[in-house]
Amino acid sequence: MSYRMIKSVSVDYFDAPLWMLRMPGTSISPLHIYEGNYKYRNEWYFLSYERREPLVIIELEGHKKYNYVIFQIDHPHEVASELRVRSKK
Repeated sequence: MSYRMIKSVSVDYFDAPLWMLRMPGTSISPLHIYEGNYKYRNEWYFLSYERREPLVIIELEGHKKYNYVIFQIDHPHEVASELRVRSKK
């Protein structure tokens, strides 16, 4: 994805809806483990996280498939800040 497709970036907790469809992906909801492609209410998500902690949440605009990319990373606030700067250029 290119930076210009980034509509917004935030850092927050994300609870995957129980009715999300894996297409394909790994889901162990009691442990908050989600890896792969998911569809919910006609929107596509790419999820990659293994713990309930603040995640980087990217909303996309104009991507062929994904509406959201949500992932776990060290120092999420710094990463989100850098993505916001780069997406404004």
